[in-house]
Amino acid sequence: MQFYDVVMNTFFEGEINELHIVCNSTINALFLKTLRHQVKCSHEGQALKDKIFAILYGYEMKIRDGCEVNGERDIDPVKAAIIRRAFTLFAEGYSVGLVIGIFNAEGIPLPKGNKWSGSSLHNLWQSTQLRHPEQQNLYQEAYLERQKLQNEP
Repeated sequence: MQFYDVVMNTFFEGEINELHIVCNSTINALFLKTLRHQVKCSHEGQALKDKIFAILYGYEMKIRDGCEVNGERDIDPVKAAIIRRAFTLFAEGYSVGLVIGIFNAEGIPLPKGNKWSGSSLHNLWQSTQLRHPEQQNLYQEAYLERQKLQNEP
């Protein structure tokens, strides 16, 4: 800034120099770090109380006395059947591409009406909120077994 004889002014601080920029950048970085920690702790606390922040595929907002209950969801029986089917097909040895092809051929839409893709199906399988305790490792074990078979000579 000094090389070009440029003077920077702000509404709150008036004329500023490189030192102001460095100090404010450091303070802002610390603020963001603290905010991130606070949000993470809050989310972990809510998760321990079995509260869900996002509406995952297969869930719908819980309604009590005509009002939505924050952080609580009910299972959507129609979408739950689709989720169970996806887990079952994968456990039976169907590839991701075959499962996507089956769902798209049958016209099973995603929440926004999009077609199924590899990332949407992978996200569905990875979502721990959708897994029954008995199925916690089903996807991961099947995936690792396939990787093992692919890597064998």
